[in-house]
Amino acid sequence: MPIKELPLLALAAFCGVGFNMVTFMKGLSLTSPISASVLMVTTPIIVLVLSAIFLKERLYASRILGILIGFSGAALLIFLSNNGSSENATDPALGNFLVFINAVSYSFYIILAKKLTTRYHVFTLMKWLYLFGVLFITPFGIMEGLAFDFGTANTDTLWYIGYVVLFATFGTYMLNIIAIRTLKPSVVAVFVYLQPLLATLIAIGLDKDQITLYKLIAGGLIFTGVFITSIPKKAG
Repeated sequence: MPIKELPLLALAAFCGVGFNMVTFMKGLSLTSPISASVLMVTTPIIVLVLSAIFLKERLYASRILGILIGFSGAALLIFLSNNGSSENATDPALGNFLVFINAVSYSFYIILAKKLTTRYHVFTLMKWLYLFGVLFITPFGIMEGLAFDFGTANTDTLWYIGYVVLFATFGTYMLNIIAIRTLKPSVVAVFVYLQPLLATLIAIGLDKDQITLYKLIAGGLIFTGVFITSIPKKAG
């Protein structure tokens, strides 16, 4: 790995592994699973905005409208979420804000990773991304990590930890890098559509969350915004 590439790798790791994970995990601990997953749907819109700023991708009228509608749904979910707080969402407004910041950070990562995937093998990128990611996350999680007592943890807890590390983290990032290598960043981002659907079904099935009116309205605005921004401009 050329030394000149390390700053770009470090920035990608900060956006996609370090800051991204810290904000998401803290946000998820404060809000509900459905709200968090719905907010992640703003990722395609954020990628579009960042692409317009940094990659000079054109924003025409319909895309600007979609961006405004999508962000209005995100704002609604953040500012009205405290009205429906529950035992599974101790501070939903702050939690939703942190999840939204996580979406912004991850959107930066998608754009940065696209440049790297064209030059390096998937496992080479994973090695460096996780090396820098560990360096960024350690100051935030070292105390909680040292305080965790594996001796008192039951089998279910250890299985959950293993699943998160192996599948939800390593597996997800590896598959994501493979997708980014072959597809446009905006196309990869659109697949977050599946996240709120699956999260809603699982959360309701496990009795961990419930659907409320403001979640439906906010989700509808976000999905509408993403749909409008994905409509290609007609030629001529």
